[in-house]
Amino acid sequence: MTDSVVVLLIIMTFCLLFTSGCSQSLTKGQVFPRMYEERPVTILALPPVNKTTSPVAKEYVICTITEPLGNTGYNLLPIVITNEILKIEGLYDTEVINPTLYPQFRDLFNVDALLLTEIFSWDTSYYVIGGEVTVGLNYKLVSTHTGEELWKYSGAKTVDTTKKSEGGGLFGLAVALVETAVTTAATDYIPIAREINQSIFQNLPKGKYSPEHGLDRDDPVVIEKQ
Repeated sequence: MTDSVVVLLIIMTFCLLFTSGCSQSLTKGQVFPRMYEERPVTILALPPVNKTTSPVAKEYVICTITEPLGNTGYNLLPIVITNEILKIEGLYDTEVINPTLYPQFRDLFNVDALLLTEIFSWDTSYYVIGGEVTVGLNYKLVSTHTGEELWKYSGAKTVDTTKKSEGGGLFGLAVALVETAVTTAATDYIPIAREINQSIFQNLPKGKYSPEHGLDRDDPVVIEKQ
């Protein structure tokens, strides 16, 4: 047995014995049993809770939710219209909303579940010779009937915006740094957020209006152990 095979076996053993830091593959039915028990039909997506310093992150993320969530087979209330109603009712600032208000959303919109979103990363980073843009989102679906958590998932993506120096010496490096700064500043966050949402909602059990409804219990879900 070669040394590399021995090392691989050791790593696999540690992943099995100590799941912290290793991905664990389970099924939707195992991870989200409440979704199959309660079977929500209508969802209200609340405005995201913005944990970042970006003043535009909240509005940008809102516009990336409708399509990927709507494709999962649920009756998703129109986000633009419901947001206006939430503003009128004083419920738009989700940063200060607590679970005791969940029944109020059920009475107001006649929905089975609330989609709660948290933006934990919406960052532009520069380092000595490069830059990157990072978007990170947490999602949670809660029942308006019981207040219990039905489903949750997280996703993040970092885009490297570094431009390589094509010239020699300090001049070439300076040009690359300027191009990196311009590219990083001009990077559109919306496609990044949309890609994350697409990936996240693939792990949501399918709703009533999907042909896969109730049939995806054994579909795999990869959970990253912390």
